[in-house]
Amino acid sequence: MPVLDSEVKAINDIFLEIPEHIPFLKAYQIKAPHPPRPYFEKEGNYLGYDTVEKFRQDSLFEQNLRRAKLYTSKIVLAFYDTLYANAKYENLIHLKDDSAFIGYEEIFNSIINTNKTDQYIKSDLIYKTGKFELKSRSEFPKGHDIWNKEYPFRFGGYLSLSRVFFDSTRNKGMLFCYYRCGSSCGSLNMVLIKKMRIFGRFRMPFAY
Repeated sequence: MPVLDSEVKAINDIFLEIPEHIPFLKAYQIKAPHPPRPYFEKEGNYLGYDTVEKFRQDSLFEQNLRRAKLYTSKIVLAFYDTLYANAKYENLIHLKDDSAFIGYEEIFNSIINTNKTDQYIKSDLIYKTGKFELKSRSEFPKGHDIWNKEYPFRFGGYLSLSRVFFDSTRNKGMLFCYYRCGSSCGSLNMVLIKKMRIFGRFRMPFAY
């Protein structure tokens, strides 16, 4: 299988798992709870926060998120039609020694020393299954105007993916997912994938 085809297959295998690990908050129209109010002594020393209230807010957030995910209306994501090769992940060199990534060391080295280049990809190569549909970023207004326009569909935000980096066995891989939910909010996540022995499909056991 050609290199790019194998990367696209891996992305398709795990695509529907991405929102479970990286909540697309704009897509579900759910706002994350505010940080808990801190409490201080008169001298200014930090005491802590209301753990009961934080638990209440977190529980309510998870409840609303689960309810929103059951809503069947199609969600459209603006998809950057280039799989980028430069991870732009500042802590990558340090993370490879973290015990959480045992078994992925070879892939870290591959990314750090990569000779891969950015690769154009049509958004329709990524399966439009379930409630998500991808539209090319070029179909949306440029710059911040993308967040100001009224759309005739549920706009779920902006999504960009990296090239997929495999180990020598091609049974494990890693890619990066950049999601923006607004002009000043978003996240960059490292996604680990692993091939299932029985079905030969990749699953997404972990996102950082």
